[in-house]
Amino acid sequence: MEQHQGERVIVRAWGGAYLVRRVWAAYPWAVEVMGDAEFDARQRGEGGVMPIPFPREDVFVADPEAVQALAEGRGIGTAKLTALP
Repeated sequence: MEQHQGERVIVRAWGGAYLVRRVWAAYPWAVEVMGDAEFDARQRGEGGVMPIPFPREDVFVADPEAVQALAEGRGIGTAKLTALP
């Protein structure tokens, strides 16, 4: 279950928006994710925001080109998204 914990991933959210998040837990049917600040706070034991589960088909490997394009507000650019193994 924890094989992906801490990895950055790209998730497809409501309305088709793509977001960069960190994995808290991965299951065969879903992946729980959260933002960097929330992940770091939970790692320190500070509690905070609960991770949000996404169906596995909406979670992808964080391709560096796509992450950069998202950071620059360009969507995912021309990057091909690969499902999280």
